[in-house]
Amino acid sequence: MTISEAIKYIISKQDDSILLNSKKFMEYLRELLPEESEGLQALENGISDRVLELFFKDNALMIDRITKIRSVLEKQGVSEKCIDFIIDSFSEAFNLNMEKNKNNNVVDKQIYNLELDFENISKQELENLIKSKVQEIKEVEENIKNSEENAKQLKIDLEDSQQREKDLKTKYNKITAEKLEIERDLEESSKLIEETMARVNKLKTELEHIKIEHRDISDNFIELQLKARRLKLKYYQSIGIFNDVKILNSTELLIKKLKLEELILRANYGEPESQYNLAIKYEYGEGVTQDHEKAVKWYKKAAKQGDVKAQFNLALKYRNYTRP
Repeated sequence: MTISEAIKYIISKQDDSILLNSKKFMEYLRELLPEESEGLQALENGISDRVLELFFKDNALMIDRITKIRSVLEKQGVSEKCIDFIIDSFSEAFNLNMEKNKNNNVVDKQIYNLELDFENISKQELENLIKSKVQEIKEVEENIKNSEENAKQLKIDLEDSQQREKDLKTKYNKITAEKLEIERDLEESSKLIEETMARVNKLKTELEHIKIEHRDISDNFIELQLKARRLKLKYYQSIGIFNDVKILNSTELLIKKLKLEELILRANYGEPESQYNLAIKYEYGEGVTQDHEKAVKWYKKAAKQGDVKAQFNLALKYRNYTRP
């Protein structure tokens, strides 16, 4: 059984549930032709409910139906070869002999093997047929007009898309160039930072060495000053031993003065305990003129270095200042 014979057999059933349903129609064909694959695939590529409706239910002449079917299949994107195969298969099933001319227009040599007798067509039927054709022509013209407008709009959209794509490429190239420049700057900055950090670390090391040397020198200097004061003190003590009480009293004053100088020296050097003791002297006027501002100053210096007693006394000072 050929494809055309199978189609003719399905037509003879006169079952609209099959004839107007492309899915069921193809399933029936596969049942009739289980070994046929290539031809059925060609039919399946183009057969739709609309095509079946034009073949089996449209009231127009077959030549007009064929023209409509070809137009529908072309809109569906079916290839010319596949369109010809579909039309030829159905034409054979309808016992029609169809061929193509140079312009690919289908010429109906036999239309259902029926001879149309125009004399039997009434005037009203002819007018209705003409009106139908005029309406079809208007619809075709409207479709062409809409297609042209759609084509123009598509062209405009395409030009806009191309311009946007061009703008995006320009922006992308600009951003890429800026990115490369930033990466170069970042690389140079990283190298500069590394070099700077190396110099800073070197300077820190040198500064630590200088601090150590300064500390050693300061220690030696303080020791020398203290030794000089002790020698001076011993000298005056020796004088006090061999002289009168008046000299001895002045020696005691000198001793107190030397001890105060030593305390100030150690406090300036940064010893927190000496700073705390010097603050006490200023707060209570022991050996110095009472001066609360200087007391607070030395309390602060000792407190910053973690001296708990200085921190406590400083807190008391602030509480007394803020008390109403």
